[in-house]
Amino acid sequence: MASMIIACPRCGGRVNRALRTCPLCGCAIFTAIEKPELNCPRCICGLDQYPFRSATLHRCPRCTGLWLGRREFERLTTEKDVYADALVPPEFERKPLPPPEGYLPCPCCGKRMNRVNFRGISGVMIDVCRDCGSWLDAGELEQVRAFIASGGVDRTQDRLIERNRLAIGSLEGRVDDLEFMEKVLHRWKFLRWVFRGW
Repeated sequence: MASMIIACPRCGGRVNRALRTCPLCGCAIFTAIEKPELNCPRCICGLDQYPFRSATLHRCPRCTGLWLGRREFERLTTEKDVYADALVPPEFERKPLPPPEGYLPCPCCGKRMNRVNFRGISGVMIDVCRDCGSWLDAGELEQVRAFIASGGVDRTQDRLIERNRLAIGSLEGRVDDLEFMEKVLHRWKFLRWVFRGW
C-alpha cells in the first residue's frame, strides 16, 4: 500500500499515485510518477527521440508512428503553429474512416487509449490517453496539420454552431408548447373554481 503513495512535486504532500491532480494544491500528479521507457504500442520496440518544429517527439523506428505528450499535441495542432509552417499543404483530402481495430495501450502508463476522430469530422483516427498524450500512426500528424491548414477548425466550429442553433430552435418550440399547456391548465383550474361555487 505504501507504493501507491507518492509525494506531490509542488507541495510535498502525500497523495495516492492513482489521482490525476493533488487534492492539496491542484498540481498534476502524473508528472511525479517515474515514466518507464516508452515503447511503441504496435511494434513493442523502444521509441527514438525525433525533433519536430522545436519540439522533441518520440518516434517508432519500425512503423514511424509518433508519441506526443498532451502539451506537444496541443501546441502542434494550434492554428497559429500550423499557419506558421510553410511546409503544411493548404488542401486536405478526407479519407474514409479506417476499419475498427483493438484499443492500443498507452506507451507511457500502459492504460488503454481511446480512438478519437480528430475534431469529429477530419476522418483522422488518433489514439488518445487522457492522462499522457496521443499516439499518431505514420502520416497522421501531417494529415491533422493539413486538416487545420485547410480550414477544418472553422468547419468544425460552423458545424457546432449549426447543431446548437437547431437544438435552440427545438427547445423554443418545446417552451412554446409548455406555455400553451400552462395557460390551458390555468384556465381549466379557474373554471373549476368558478363552477364549484355554483
